Amino acid sequence: MKLSIIIPVYNGEKYIKKTVSQILRQSVPDMEILLIDDGSLDRSHAVCEELAEADFRVRSFTKTNGGISNARNLGMKYAKGDYIAFADQDDEVLENAYHTLLAGYSENDIDFVISGKTMQLIGENNQILEDRDYAYPNARLSGNELFKEICNMNQNFSFAHIWNCLYRRDIIEKYHIQFDVSLKFGHEDTLFNILYGSHCKSVQTVPGLVYKYTRRAKSSTSMMENKGYIDDFSHILNVSHQALTQKLVTKELKETYYTFMLRMGLGLYRQYSIDASKTGCEQNAELKEIFQQCHSVSGTNRVTGYRELGIAYLVFLQLLSFTLHLGFIAVARDLIIFSGKRRK
Repeated sequence: MKLSIIIPVYNGEKYIKKTVSQILRQSVPDMEILLIDDGSLDRSHAVCEELAEADFRVRSFTKTNGGISNARNLGMKYAKGDYIAFADQDDEVLENAYHTLLAGYSENDIDFVISGKTMQLIGENNQILEDRDYAYPNARLSGNELFKEICNMNQNFSFAHIWNCLYRRDIIEKYHIQFDVSLKFGHEDTLFNILYGSHCKSVQTVPGLVYKYTRRAKSSTSMMENKGYIDDFSHILNVSHQALTQKLVTKELKETYYTFMLRMGLGLYRQYSIDASKTGCEQNAELKEIFQQCHSVSGTNRVTGYRELGIAYLVFLQLLSFTLHLGFIAVARDLIIFSGKRRK
């Protein structure tokens, strides 16, 4: 078996037929689709069973509800393909996507293949708020360049998501790589890719777009008001640091890692603290905790990457970092709020 495509399904009876149909039309004959029904409350499991009966390439599984990471882990357990891909139940797999990704493995020493994606953000009134393509050149990454790519220094988010990637099953099984079921606030894809990427010697990026992801701009009020995102962030920071420890051998790479995690923490802080309209005291306390964790784990408070990030953004990050280091938390919070207004 050449390729296994894992699709978690939850209350997706309206979407799953279309997604499976797109994949079955792909120009990869030797493949399987694993549909993992995660305890749906609608007819999703029945639809999955119908799809499996109609085409031998489709396999249907059902389980009690445990979340998308748990469903993906079950899919990896039963996958038979040499290579593994992931898709969501309601997204669009573009034409020749898997042919494009498999072509990236044309040479034997490639451990990971990544291609382009389209990210679309839809508002509450179905208006398109953002529609952006992330395309990558034909390039092979290794060593420090690979580490910088993992840390998103080029801001192209190549390691941020899983649907535009193709993984070797032997690497996943050898190093027991799984999705972290404890995360509740996202970034489980990023952590999975960090863990996988930490065992890769060579990564191939290939031109073209293979996947279109659509997200609706809605957030749960209970999630927005919850401080648990910091616990998630702390967990991601520590697990990824442990995975990348052997690569953090120079001052520059330590600063690269600190820059990466500070940016991730700020993104979560904007979403779950500032945008959630928490009190100033709550925002200050959460920002202080994020910074202290970044500094403690990385061992530095200096940012790097002016060539990749641009001087203006780097100056903002360094000013923010030093302000936090000096304990001027409220000033740092005002800097973040001001920078957010400038972006709008």
